Parts: sequence; C-alpha cells; structure tokens
Amino acid sequence: MISVIIPSYNRKNTLEKTIRNILLQSYSDLELIVIDDCSIDGTEEMIKSFNDSRISYYRNAKNMGACYSRNRGIELAKGDYIAFQDSDDLWDVDKLKKQLSYLQNTNADMVFCALIKKNFQNTNSKVIPDRDVDKGFLTFNYLLKGNVISTQTILAKKNIFKNIRFDNSLPRYQDWDLVLQISKKYNIVFLNEVLCTQNISPDSISENYDKSITALNILFKKYFCKTTDKIALKYYYELLGYSYLKLGKNIQAAKSYAKSPSVHSLKGYFKVLLSLLDVYPK
Repeated sequence: MISVIIPSYNRKNTLEKTIRNILLQSYSDLELIVIDDCSIDGTEEMIKSFNDSRISYYRNAKNMGACYSRNRGIELAKGDYIAFQDSDDLWDVDKLKKQLSYLQNTNADMVFCALIKKNFQNTNSKVIPDRDVDKGFLTFNYLLKGNVISTQTILAKKNIFKNIRFDNSLPRYQDWDLVLQISKKYNIVFLNEVLCTQNISPDSISENYDKSITALNILFKKYFCKTTDKIALKYYYELLGYSYLKLGKNIQAAKSYAKSPSVHSLKGYFKVLLSLLDVYPK
C-alpha cells in the first residue's frame, strides 16, 4: 500500500480537486492522509463529505506549518511506500503506478519524476527539472549542485523515514534538504516523465523570497559551508542573489553574486554589475 500525505491550510477550493485526482489514480491500493493545519475555510467539512474509506483526516491542535504536518503524516502512515502531494497540485492518473514499478525495477529506495510548473493565470509553464539529470543512482554531491526534486514528485520506501524527517526550521527548500539527507544513505533514481502539475498561486511559498533567504542561510550552515564544489557554490550564491534581487535588495544581491565562483567569468562579473545598477532581470 502507498500512503499519500497532504498538508493543507485554507486550501479548500483547490484541495477538493486534488483529493479527487488522487482517488482516481490507476494504482488504487492507497491511503490518503490529510493533515489540516488549523484551516478556517471549511476544509474539514469538505473532506468529510467524501465517501471513501481510503481518506483519513487529522487536524493539528494549532498551526504548525507544512513540515510538521508532513512529519505527522509520516508517523501515521500505514503503507510500505510514502508519497507526498500539495493541496493545489495534480498528478497524472498513472503517476503512482509508474513510479512504483520503476522503483522496484531499479532496486532504488526513492524515485522522483518531472513536473510541469504553471503560474496562477496559466499563462506560463516550465518543466522541472530544467536540466539533464544523471541516469542511475543520484549522489549527495550531485544533488547539492541544484534543487531538482519537488516534494510532490517523490515516492519512497517508508523505512527510509525511520530517522529522516522534514526540517521544521526551514520555511522553504524542505524538499531539497530532505533528499540531501536521503541521498547520504539510500538510492535515489529519476523517472524521466512529466507526471505532476504544480500550480503556483500568488501566495505560494515558492514566491516568498524572504523565506527563500532564511532557508538558504540555514542550508548554508548545514551543507554549503562544508563544500568546495564550485558548481554547488555557484548555484547556491546565484539563488541567494536572485532572491535578494526579487526583494529589491540590490547591494545584498551583488554581494551574493560576488561570492559565486562564476564571478571570475565575464558573465559572472556582469551579474554583479547589473544588480548594482538595478537593471538585472528579476
């Protein structure tokens, strides 16, 4: 059985569609665990209107955040495998079936797939990962060089979560941190098919750049201060610089870009210069 975990906070309108989408999966041996993080929009009543014994509803005593809610879902899970979904995203009907087959055929512990990322107005889309991903098992050093795995693309054996959890201190990039932890002990593979649709709403966490900076500072202490890998450091400092730019903090952005190993290239130099002049594209 696969345990599907969804944390939700005031997402009644999109969550209903997401739940219906999961219940229609071609792989039907699943339980759906919804962790309601103290919603006040009628989420509980909507979920209890479903007549499906596979759904389990739990409400946090107070608002605790998505990481806590996913960890609570992990503790409650009864399945041999765990998948995560967000309350406004959708899966291909064969997502779980294809991933489980691929996981078993490759003797991996975790598999992730590609997703298509769409904005709220549905006027722009992008496939993630947006770069080639290595075949075979993905190492910690490889995954440190870029955040290519989103939570809703993951299917993993439950036993890997015995000592691994989402970091409650992270307001963003929890998925990146999770897979970095997993990659140190377990085998991760990529199924190169777009099986998820991520819908980005105006209040999405992925659009919150203050939280991005906070999370990146935490990740630096956990991982990036310990590496000399130029590709990983380039990715980190340019992601940090971009976050500062989105907030209009050009001096901090320039300082971040200046720390990137790419600053020694002509392209890197111009990123620093243009951010200081407030003309670098945001």
